[in-house]
Amino acid sequence: DDHELLNEYNQDRQDFRDDERPEGHRKGRKGRDDDDDDELELQDDDPFNAALRMIQGSGRRAKDMSSEDKDRICQELLFQMDKHAKQDAEDVRRGRPATQKLKLLPQIAKALKNRSLHQPLLDFDLLNVIALWLQPTPSGALPSLTMRTQMLESLRELPIQPEHLRSSGLGKQVMAMLRHADETPENKLAARRLVEAWSRPIMGRSLDAKEAEKRHERPAPDASRAPE
Repeated sequence: DDHELLNEYNQDRQDFRDDERPEGHRKGRKGRDDDDDDELELQDDDPFNAALRMIQGSGRRAKDMSSEDKDRICQELLFQMDKHAKQDAEDVRRGRPATQKLKLLPQIAKALKNRSLHQPLLDFDLLNVIALWLQPTPSGALPSLTMRTQMLESLRELPIQPEHLRSSGLGKQVMAMLRHADETPENKLAARRLVEAWSRPIMGRSLDAKEAEKRHERPAPDASRAPE
């Protein structure tokens, strides 16, 4: 049970130092001084909690923030998602329960409900990180059911365009959920609806999930053969 697993291992929570934050997740955002932190009040010892407060309360909502503030908040959210996914991967490698993403899930689910953050999150490659969260373990086991269900629900609300999907690897992970024997019928239905919705801008119509799966599995043409 996910909750029992969290209760057993929540003492293992790790704090991340600011100097560990990578420079990534900046695609499509240029023209600002990255050393100028005046606009984002992340003076707390825990920048992630500070970012959550900026989104959720104290009289200042994300919709009223500058684009620079939103960018920095999105970078912090994605940094934490990436960090927790890597911790889980290391725990799996060492034969330990992977609980880090599950601990972070409630905060991430709340942040993804904030529509004013959707576009900057997508610009900063949110879908790449969600694909990482949905990735099965090397043994083929699915991640937490609670997490899978929440990610599918969040994906349904995002204004995803073909350009967001192309390099993310997310389509591959959602198709894998459709085929996985251990996935629930409810999640398979949600995954199928996502595939069909994402196909509309590409195919000009709703592509049936079974047809999409066939296309996904179809081998690429042999580039060495000259066209007749």
